[in-house]
Order: sequence, then structure tokens, then C-alpha cells
Amino acid sequence: MNYQSQIMRISGLINFMSANSGNLKGYARFLTTNTFIDYSAFATYLMNLEDDGCLQLQDSFGQTKEQMESWKRVPMTSDVPGIDAIKKKKIVWLANIEEWNDSFNDTNHYAGSTKLGTIINVPLNFEGSAIGILGIMCSDNLVHSDSDESFLTAIAGLIALSIKNFGVENNKKNEKDENKEFFLTRRQRRILQLISEGLTNNQIAHELGFSLSTVRHETMRIYKVLNASGRREAIITAIQNDLITAIK
Repeated sequence: MNYQSQIMRISGLINFMSANSGNLKGYARFLTTNTFIDYSAFATYLMNLEDDGCLQLQDSFGQTKEQMESWKRVPMTSDVPGIDAIKKKKIVWLANIEEWNDSFNDTNHYAGSTKLGTIINVPLNFEGSAIGILGIMCSDNLVHSDSDESFLTAIAGLIALSIKNFGVENNKKNEKDENKEFFLTRRQRRILQLISEGLTNNQIAHELGFSLSTVRHETMRIYKVLNASGRREAIITAIQNDLITAIK
């Protein structure tokens, strides 16, 4: 895909996002039939990284019902391309199904596709933290370039921003106990709860299936939001504002 085509695809996605603000359904269809049409894409899927350390399917187009059901929820402990993309914080591009099966031990536990020539998994990052993945299934065997890396990173950034904003709006509308002065994401509240239970950063990373750097990054954000200098001050502020449950 040349530079002009990439700009056109990015512009088209921005226009689609503007017209569908607050509604993630339909993204996978648009990405498959428009954004990634030059990649011979026949299916696209979006998965969120949940607080319990699992990837949860949010939107899909072009996958069979069997594939959607099989990949609906994937633990961070699984050895599959999407998890690898999150852990390594980079695009995982596999040129054929044989390479996919040879490189990852757990792919045989999930439904595949006979049409698959290339599978691409792109981490969705927001402010340095992974919040999910974008998956693209292509019928051709594709060789990627630096230009592809830049294009896919840009697309993933736009989608991550939309997902994050959509999630924040949902939290504001649906979580009655949310404190307006100190807004923490569900993941941050979960980490803070474990901090209050005395777990170390290493133990929290193991418990949630995150990398140690992710836990450290989120912890620093928690301190910043709560205006806390450390764990003890953060815990006290959180309990006083009903952000976490006090340990008795």
C-alpha cells in the first residue's frame, strides 16, 4: 500500500469514527471492507484486555460462529499471537498458517481458518498501556514493510483512543459508586485493591497476567490521580473516597 492510499484509509477511518462516536459495533466490518481492503483482509476482530487478565472479544467481522465462540475469551497465559503482541508490545505478523502453528503452542486449541494466508495482531495501546488487540486475517501471504508497521500503528492508535473514550463514557454512566474527583479505570482500581492487600508489584503482575512494567506504569498513574506520594497515602485516599474496599 502506497503513502497516498494509507492517508486515504486513515482519513476514512477518522470519518467513520466521527459518525459512530460511542458505538464500537461495526468497527470490524468497516476495517475489513475499507481500511484493510488492500491487505486482502477477509476478517477483522477487536479484543479488550479485561481486568482479570483475559482478552475479551468485542467486535468481529468475517469470522465464523465457531471462530468467534472459540476466541471469545483468551487468558493472558495462552501462547497465541494476540497475547504475544501485548506482552512484547509490538505487531505480530505471521505470513502463513504453518508458521502460526509452529510458533505458538496453544493455537490448536482455538478454531482456525482454511482461508488464512497471513494473520496480523496489533497491540492497542493507550498512554503506554495495552488495552487490547486488533486482529486482521488475510487470504494472501503478505510480506510487511516499515511502512506497514507505521500504518497499522496509526490505525491501532485511533481505535485505542475510541475504545478508551467509549469505555470511560460507559463507566461514568453505569458505575454508581464512581468518585468524580478521583477517576481511576477498572484496571487501576483492581491494582490498587491488590496493593491494599499487601501484594508486591511482582505478585500483582502474576495475579493479573500483566507485565511488571505495566503494573509499575499503572501504579505511578494511580499515585498521580490520587495526589499520593506512595502506597500508604494512596490506600488511605482510596478508602476514604470509596474507590476500594478496606481490608479488615
